[in-house]
Amino acid sequence: SLFANVVRHDWLFVAKERMGLAAIGTALKMAAFLAFILVLPPQSFGIVAIGWAELAAMAVMVLFFAVAVRRAGKVGNAWRTTETAGGLRMARESASLGVSGLVNTAAAALPILIVTVLASADEGGELGAALRIVISLSTFSLVYYQAFLPLLAARMQDAPEDAQRLLDASDRAVAWAGIGSGVFLFLAAEPILLIVFGEKLSGSIREFSIVLLTVPITLAYGGARLALIGQDRQKGVLKAQLWAAAITVAGSVLLAPRFGGEGGAIAVLLGHLALWAVTLWLGRSCAVRANWIVYGIPAAAGLLAIGVCHSLTVGPWLAALIGAGIVGLAAALSPELRRAVRLLMRAKSTQAE
Repeated sequence: SLFANVVRHDWLFVAKERMGLAAIGTALKMAAFLAFILVLPPQSFGIVAIGWAELAAMAVMVLFFAVAVRRAGKVGNAWRTTETAGGLRMARESASLGVSGLVNTAAAALPILIVTVLASADEGGELGAALRIVISLSTFSLVYYQAFLPLLAARMQDAPEDAQRLLDASDRAVAWAGIGSGVFLFLAAEPILLIVFGEKLSGSIREFSIVLLTVPITLAYGGARLALIGQDRQKGVLKAQLWAAAITVAGSVLLAPRFGGEGGAIAVLLGHLALWAVTLWLGRSCAVRANWIVYGIPAAAGLLAIGVCHSLTVGPWLAALIGAGIVGLAAALSPELRRAVRLLMRAKSTQAE
């Protein structure tokens, strides 16, 4: 199914501000995967059904994009070029991002292997289950920044001051959204895990609670990463990924023998923190850089919400709603956030025109 990535065109529609078509293709793949999983009988296919469902779902998505590109007119012809030099230049510029993606994938998989070897297979399985949900949740960050990149990159070239204001606004909005969703997920971790995996993996709750803390960090890192990419600092992205992977692996080796899956989860959390910190450090000399200071008040509100909810004798779902409500109320009272949202909406509407 990986070969299908060569001919998928969601990136093209994102770059041309046709987010609707990009979203439809991705959503169609998810729906097709679910449909094939339900259709293929487990008695006949067993776990191999997942592989066949993934292959079929990717084929459905590629077919949709193939039709959409042919019907998109000028947008569909935008990727066709005979300029070899330009293609080679783009390949060189994007190589660091491609390698950083491989490093990121390795950093997500290696802690599970290390915990399995140094602790036990059960501990590795519990960590893997926790990470699987969080990796799925990180898709929201990817989709947001895919849509935000064309908007930011255009201003980085022509008006760096406007780009900085736009990135500041995005960081402020992402800070409140990330902390609010993180509080909800953290407080509702147990029922969410039981719904997804059932009682057999109830031992993953602690690992899940720890790695859920990476959700707002992943959102925060996205802005710092975008600032580097938009200013041709792709090698900085790779360097930050290498540092984060090294810390994740080293932390897993040190913590797994004593703490098992929880040690691996802590190592993953430390790796995410390192990724954000190193990316911010590498971008400190850029004309446009991410604003980490805006996370101070939302983080304080999130810690307060968790503390209040832990002191209440209520169920996890109600506690999660109360915690998210506290953060949401604090966000609604923030005039800076309101100005940030208005700026983002105005910039988006201006680009659409």
